[in-house]
Amino acid sequence: MSSKAPAPGGEDGAAQAAVTDILEWLGAPPDPDPAAEIAALGRNLDRLADAHPDSVRLDRILDLFAKRAQSAAAAVEQRAVAESAAEPDRRLLLELAESCGRIARSGARIAGGQGEREPSGVRPSPVLAAARALGCLSRQHRLGLLAGAPAAHGSWREAHRRVREARRELGPDAALLQPSLDVDRTYREMLAMAAAQPAGLSGREILAAADYVARFAATVEVMTSAPAETDRRLFWFDPNRDMAPTAVARRQPPAGREAVFVSCARLGLLAAEQVRELEAGTAAEHLHLPPEAGEAAYRGMLQRLHDAWVEPASRQLARRRHRHPVDVCAGFDAVRRLLALGETSGKDATSTWTMINESPTGFAIRREDGGSAGMLAGGVVALRAGADRAWDVCVVRWVRKDEAGGAEAGLQNLSSGGRPVRLAFRSARAAGSTVDGLLFPPAPAVRAHQAILVPAGSCASRRFLMVTEEEHTHVVQGRMVNLDLQTGLVEMFEFQPDPYPI
Repeated sequence: MSSKAPAPGGEDGAAQAAVTDILEWLGAPPDPDPAAEIAALGRNLDRLADAHPDSVRLDRILDLFAKRAQSAAAAVEQRAVAESAAEPDRRLLLELAESCGRIARSGARIAGGQGEREPSGVRPSPVLAAARALGCLSRQHRLGLLAGAPAAHGSWREAHRRVREARRELGPDAALLQPSLDVDRTYREMLAMAAAQPAGLSGREILAAADYVARFAATVEVMTSAPAETDRRLFWFDPNRDMAPTAVARRQPPAGREAVFVSCARLGLLAAEQVRELEAGTAAEHLHLPPEAGEAAYRGMLQRLHDAWVEPASRQLARRRHRHPVDVCAGFDAVRRLLALGETSGKDATSTWTMINESPTGFAIRREDGGSAGMLAGGVVALRAGADRAWDVCVVRWVRKDEAGGAEAGLQNLSSGGRPVRLAFRSARAAGSTVDGLLFPPAPAVRAHQAILVPAGSCASRRFLMVTEEEHTHVVQGRMVNLDLQTGLVEMFEFQPDPYPI
């Protein structure tokens, strides 16, 4: 905090001194320590709120704050991805997310067209203020996703309001002006990300999906009236409420309520086409994709984005509510050791959660304190309801965390039990190396063949050798039938015995 004495003039002088100090801080290089930088950002936003500068000056200061927040976000986002194998610094992510929301809200009177004019008659642009606010709200949502938190209260209502105000300001020629395009593009990005079921993405996938949406947001369609025929690929929201898009397939808009419809179908179909092109050997740069698009994990993410946008899931199976404790073991390696060694793998490998509901395909569980205990979206857990019950092996579909330190997770059941195996794929890339896996039996109405779960990126070819080690060692030649599951952390494929020599 500055040690300068307030300028003369009472409260106006003190406010002027505060603004001067804020501008000095904004003009200085960012602190290399993200925690210190984010704390300073919050303190200076507090001082700005007390200073009440005129709209012209406020607009310029908020531009500088938005750039400073963007720089801080880039640093903490990369740190969160680098720490994805552990717990990212949730407090830091949420503190910065709150500052982004404050920057967005601070320019409300500018975006509403209520700003004062300069002596020259020029006043701050409400449209540019709206574009800045939407950029900050989009960043706030992304940081919240990395922290496993829901969208901040009021953030969607603010986004909808800013878009309405910008369009009202520009009038019928809005689409011809670049500021309007900035507003619409960021809005489409936010809507598409919300429709992508981002709670089921890992930290790295959240950033990759945000980058993908930013590249192709022009394909997202926003409609203010319902189409003639109901399209179950559509999403909708009430623009007067604090509401993110929800799939028509899951819930229809209430009769008589204003609704805006969103279609991400073109974006989803584009993602599927790009997957086919990448698998056929087309270079990522020729598809306007980043270099990592050539990796199997990126293609798997694109396929899941396609599924979310083109085939949004509807809830077809009833859920039974429960309230009883369950043992949970999280992480592929930990689950594999648990199934190999049983109780001798150690009590520390498990944590206690509460089952809150169950369906034929999965579970929802909650933990009131102690964090998420290694629970990562796209990862693997084993769960059992008692010491006399078998372990169910599941993939984590989503994780949500709350301010009190609690966490909830949605799990898809893959198999009751599993056998540890080792695999050697027939591929030059995998020559001489083996991969740990879990072998699952066929499951009626789910899969016709045996399946194997392995870490993401392990499937180097369709043919492989499998070694099981129990009382006797067995070696089996196998051939992949189809890839059933692919997340940022694991993949599962069905296979059949392969009679032909490798």
